[in-house]
Amino acid sequence: MRLLDRLVVCLYVALAALPVIAMLRGWRDHRLDGAVPAPPRPALALAAVRSEDYQGKFAAWFDVAHGLRSWEIWIDNTMLYHAFGDTRFGSHVVVGGDGVAFEQDDISYFNKSGTELPADGAFDALAGRIAALQRRLARDHRALVPMFVPSKTTIYPDAVPAEWTRALGSPRPSTERVYLAMKRALDAHGVAYVDGIALLQARPEPRDVLWGPSARHFSEYAACLCTREVVGRYAELTGRPAFDYPCQVALQKADRRQRDLDLFRLLNAWRTRHDMIQRASRHDPLPAPLPADRPDGAPSALWIASSFGWVTMDDAAASRRFGQLHLDYYHSSVHPQGSYWQFNAAQRDATWRSVFLTRDVYILELLETYLEPGYFGAAAIDAISAELGP
Repeated sequence: MRLLDRLVVCLYVALAALPVIAMLRGWRDHRLDGAVPAPPRPALALAAVRSEDYQGKFAAWFDVAHGLRSWEIWIDNTMLYHAFGDTRFGSHVVVGGDGVAFEQDDISYFNKSGTELPADGAFDALAGRIAALQRRLARDHRALVPMFVPSKTTIYPDAVPAEWTRALGSPRPSTERVYLAMKRALDAHGVAYVDGIALLQARPEPRDVLWGPSARHFSEYAACLCTREVVGRYAELTGRPAFDYPCQVALQKADRRQRDLDLFRLLNAWRTRHDMIQRASRHDPLPAPLPADRPDGAPSALWIASSFGWVTMDDAAASRRFGQLHLDYYHSSVHPQGSYWQFNAAQRDATWRSVFLTRDVYILELLETYLEPGYFGAAAIDAISAELGP
């Protein structure tokens, strides 16, 4: 064997052994955002080895736990990003034009057609249940306000890469059979709602003020504009006085931890295109700080929402114009503002009733990316309706 061949073999063996050596030596790895924790290391047992159960679990553990894994991912991601303008297979992030990043679910929604979409009339029953609860709450001078939230592809359709775009015409089938179909169903049942999609599309500000190119969610300023419309519907439905909800955009320098950079962080690559800007909102003039319990004129609120609910709830808290604030996250876990956990949404006990049956305003998020007749908000509507009665 030639000397060069021997050197190549030695180098290959050294590189193959390096992750194991790094793990055994406890070498420090690189930062990795969005990483899934490693599964527990399986216990070695003869029966598990003979059934090959141990081998599979050990491979799954080692794939996540081996040393220098984060460095491997960053190097691989950087090469893919700069050589091909792409992310690795299985990534949740799609790199679009002009440095705009998309979550894979939004790309999928953008390209749905045919049987992938709800059938005609599929939203009618859901709209009827929403209408019934809206009327029931209005009798108690409380409000249920559905609020449409756009997919990022609706705000940046031209930035979706050609290789990720099916030729489906305009409007896209998903727009026609999800967003517009749900609007028609709500209108038919006389439901008052906030159309955050039309609102943001009609705004005069540059769209990157409303939704950062590197962000999964719309900006705090966009959330403020939508919440201001919710305040108006609340006054109309309850007969209570409307209150001022000013929205002023505040562009400020961000660090990588800000939510406007969450998709940038998930790229886990060097020298990617992004802007270090936080698109915040101000509510000047601010009222005096509110006590913890509900004062007159400061409604308590429950968001039934996806992760977009964190943005709108945080903006509401910053406004100092609401009382107690809670988020029913995917109708799974319930979180008071400022906390990441309080209780499970399925428990239906006294704690559940103290939140779900007592709010002054319920904001039902209709995020078009995930909107379907049986989406998570429907279960929350049904649970509240069952407890309150007709």
